[in-house]
This record gives sequence, C-alpha cells and structure tokens, in this order.
Amino acid sequence: MMEMKGVSSGYSIIQVLHEINLSLAAGDRVALIGPNGAGKTTLLETIAGFVPLRSGSITMDGFEIGRLKPELRAERGIALVTEKRNLFSDMTTGENLRLGRCAAPRETRWDRQNVEATTERVLTLFPKLRQLYHRTVGVMSGGEQQMVAIGRALMSEPKLLMLDEPSQGLAPQIVEAVYGAINSIAEEMTVLLVEQDLQIVSSTTRNVHLIVNGTIRKLDAAELDDEALLTREIFGLA
Repeated sequence: MMEMKGVSSGYSIIQVLHEINLSLAAGDRVALIGPNGAGKTTLLETIAGFVPLRSGSITMDGFEIGRLKPELRAERGIALVTEKRNLFSDMTTGENLRLGRCAAPRETRWDRQNVEATTERVLTLFPKLRQLYHRTVGVMSGGEQQMVAIGRALMSEPKLLMLDEPSQGLAPQIVEAVYGAINSIAEEMTVLLVEQDLQIVSSTTRNVHLIVNGTIRKLDAAELDDEALLTREIFGLA
C-alpha cells in the first residue's frame, strides 16, 4: 500500500534519514522505536511531505508521491497526527473535526451523508468528544485535545494514519481510550506510530522497527521479547 525505497531526507544541510526501505501493507499496524534524534519523526514527516526527499521514492498504491505537496498526499489518503497536535485552539471540537474533511476524497468530501457518518464514527470511537463537541479546544486538557487531533485525522478517511507519540504526557485512562480507538480502527486502515512506551508497543503490534542514526531495521521475535534490549535501544544506551 505504501513503500519507501532508498529514502534519504533531512533539514537544510543536515541529513537525517539514510537509504530507508519500508513497506506497509493495507491493515498493517507498525510501531517505530528508537532513541531521541534517531529520525522517527523525520520519517513520518517525510512520508507526509513536510520534509523533502533528497533521494529515493515513496509510492502509495503504486503511485509515486515523493514529490507531491503535503496537501496532495493527504488527498491520496495520508494523515499525520503530530506530537504538537496543531489544533485551532480558538475553535470548537466540531469545527476542528470538520476541517479534517478538507483532505477527504474529493468525491465524498462534502457529501452530507458521508460527513455525518464519518463524524458519528469519530464520536463513537471517542465518546468524550460528543460531550465536548461545542467546547473550545483551547480550554481542554491535553488528553482531550489528543482525541480531537486523532478524530480530525480520521475525518479525512485516511488509508494511512501516522501518529507521533500519541501517549506522551497523557493520563493512563486517556492512553487506554486513545489506544482502544487505534485498535478499533486498525482493520480499516494502516497505522504507523512512533511510541516509546514498551508496554503499549507490545500490546499494539509485533511489527516493530528500530530506527538508529537514520537507518531502520525490523526487529525479530527474540528481540521483541527482550525488554532489556529494547530499553537500551529506545534510550540510546550502550
């Protein structure tokens, strides 16, 4: 469904990713782990189009998207929930959710029946948002804002949902709600997430890739079961 071949990218004169190869099939749940600064966020932003390619290719359903602008990649089914969430704080939950429709498929983008069905799907996944639908996002908690951010991404009906550390700084009950929703939608779309909590990773997927110094490799079963090893890798310990 999505494939990266020999992808290198970075910021200005700094190259972060080096010859990345990664394939995602429809319905995959894939986690990325690694130390801070290893390139995890850069990989997500390169797929989304916010960090330009230096070499290599990215294809989506066989179509080359590596040179497309971010908004055109979104229209092809790529959604990214960043660590900062990037919500409009002076707008309500409902208004933020409706903005997600701007990246939905053109043929159904503003079809009333489709919009209502997608909105209902989001509110079913996150019942709390039904209560907060008319609440201004800026006065909400971090966990509530995270639900809005994920909900807004889902409003675009993505084929690939990317999440950058969705559990960071959230209370345990909010993390449970967020990952409950992620697990519920996993069969409907491909999910690629960056996560540092090993317990969450192990309960979400066995398809885990390690990024170190801008290079990537898939972890095998023995490595996944070695918590001490994973802890060292995540925190960059020797």
